[in-house]
Amino acid sequence: AALIGDFTPLHLTPTNPRQNGEKTKREEDEEQGNTEDPPIVHGMLVSSVFSSVFGTLVPGCVYRSQTLTFRSPARVGEAVTGRLEVIRARAMRGKGILVTCSTTISVGMDEHRDRDAFGEGNCNGQFERVCVLGEADVWLPGAMRTTASAGEENATQ
Repeated sequence: AALIGDFTPLHLTPTNPRQNGEKTKREEDEEQGNTEDPPIVHGMLVSSVFSSVFGTLVPGCVYRSQTLTFRSPARVGEAVTGRLEVIRARAMRGKGILVTCSTTISVGMDEHRDRDAFGEGNCNGQFERVCVLGEADVWLPGAMRTTASAGEENATQ
């Protein structure tokens, strides 16, 4: 919550005291043995996984746009998985390639908590809860130059 600056109660952990020093409802519940679901991670913070994946897989790419649909919350302590699938690639008049990808973030299902959540099976037969769906456009500025250079090298050998 502090990273984003949004102190909405659903984003607070039991250890985040209120400004006046009083205990949060979550802290009071834990003392009484009542347990709640962990706080929800901000959707935009979860979605930042896409930028990290693009930057790691394709250094030098330019992340141009992203649509997002938040289907289910990701909670503190859950491991998220980001997936990208290339839908289309278009040459940009000698200035690289614009790639459009479908984007998905999911977490493994917890059968006790997620019975009613949106879920899908993955290729490993495991069930996952889909948290974020979207589509991204990423520009690969050197892609055409690299392809052309490789072709020229092969022609001269």
